[in-house]
Amino acid sequence: MLNVYGDQITYEDGSLMANKIKVVEGEVLHFHAENYSSSRLFRFNTYDSDGNYISHLYFSSDQDWMVPDGTYYIWVSYPNVGDVSLTIKADY
Repeated sequence: MLNVYGDQITYEDGSLMANKIKVVEGEVLHFHAENYSSSRLFRFNTYDSDGNYISHLYFSSDQDWMVPDGTYYIWVSYPNVGDVSLTIKADY
């Protein structure tokens, strides 16, 4: 998982995407996890166009997030709770 400082840590109930993923400024991403509990959150880092760290964010399940200006990549950790998804909303 990614901790509150954006560092990679080992956490047995979580997983981390193998790589950063490209995002587009202004698109809306939807975070969803089935069997969600308050202790299980999506945690992710944002990066600029050169791959430099910008910030660390966290969300609960079923939350939308609009990619802010200057963000080109994200790296996401997520709970191991069954079906987990990160999708682009078509109606943004």
